[in-house]
Amino acid sequence: MRIMRFLDRRRKTQRNIQRHTRRVTFEPLEQRVVLSVGYIPNDPLQFGPEASPSDRYNHELMQNPAAWWVSDTEANFGDRELVVAVVDNGVDYTHPDLYENIWINQDEIPDALMNPPDPEDDGLSDVDGDGLITFVDLNDPTNLAKPYVIDHNDNGYIDAQDLLYSDYANKVANTDWNNGVDDDNNAYVDDLVGWDFKSSPDDNTPWPTTSGDHHGTRIAGILGAIPDNGVGMAGIAGNVTIMPVRMLSYESSIEYAVDNGAKIIAMSRGIGGWNSGLQKALDYAYSHDVLFFNGTDNTGRDGVTEGFLDHYRLQYEQLLFPVNTDSEGAKSLSSIGSGVDLAVPA
Repeated sequence: MRIMRFLDRRRKTQRNIQRHTRRVTFEPLEQRVVLSVGYIPNDPLQFGPEASPSDRYNHELMQNPAAWWVSDTEANFGDRELVVAVVDNGVDYTHPDLYENIWINQDEIPDALMNPPDPEDDGLSDVDGDGLITFVDLNDPTNLAKPYVIDHNDNGYIDAQDLLYSDYANKVANTDWNNGVDDDNNAYVDDLVGWDFKSSPDDNTPWPTTSGDHHGTRIAGILGAIPDNGVGMAGIAGNVTIMPVRMLSYESSIEYAVDNGAKIIAMSRGIGGWNSGLQKALDYAYSHDVLFFNGTDNTGRDGVTEGFLDHYRLQYEQLLFPVNTDSEGAKSLSSIGSGVDLAVPA
């Protein structure tokens, strides 16, 4: 399979560079030809008139505008059928730059919404014809006319919170969608947009509960912030689908993501040594042809002098380690070493 071939190539590369680990550096951004070729989206924080090259250095370094370009007026920002699970501390699924890309569990949509008993109602419409009911579809006038597609939180668009609650402030469930039935029989009742394994009891609201803790939301934005919408920033692959999973244990969180269609898992978890649960989760993802990334931690350790990532590389061969970089190289807090698989400007 593709993942096996990729990992085989990576292991060969790791052996070649094991004795030559060094910090990756880049030429200063000011010396680069900025945005000379490619599609330029209208997201103001990175591409607006007041944005500076440093605000979009990640897109420049990865040459994303060229990758997006179809024509001067058309872009390809990725495939909505590709599901990326952000296994973290939760995702703000009401965010104006994320809401359209949040995953909807197709098998958990109540049949009464797809095939209503009212003969005058033809049910939810797949407006763009991609075979999915997405938040792009739900925000189309065709579906907004339905009595069960309502902006309950009054933020101007339909988002995951609208499906889960008719009154979020008082935690009143939206029983049109959040109907108390395990429609897909996966043992997670009403997991319409992901699952929160950390809450007690666990539930169907994978939302960051700690005030000011936006790590999962930030990761989701780097990956899949809605592009070319005149808001905020552009994700690297802004048409992918983000599956929020609020993590407690490795096994339950990863198995949920894999079983529900994620093909990429993005996790940011400090690894303190060998963990049997993590190994089982890795084996499970690997056996289902799922790429599994875990960012190097933020302790600033050096694999050359401390053997930090080299040690974990030997323990977890299926796990891919990206290092967080800025325009000058690996960030000062990012741990590095020959165990690093790729650099991620973010």
